Amino acid sequence: LQPTCNMLLRQVGKRFGAEAAEQSRPLFAQIDDVETMLELCDPLLDCANGEAWLRAVQAICGKSK
Repeated sequence: LQPTCNMLLRQVGKRFGAEAAEQSRPLFAQIDDVETMLELCDPLLDCANGEAWLRAVQAICGKSK
């Protein structure tokens, strides 16, 4: 999963800034399956800003537990 995680973090940084990417990193560390990683693709495109992105990631990571 690490290559997928790194790719998504790079895209998060480009879209929402380095701070959002750094705040996403520990949340991504909780993910242990590809399907959950794939769920993050839609919010990456749909969220208007980094705050909305982080809320979406927290919701998805909480759901995967």
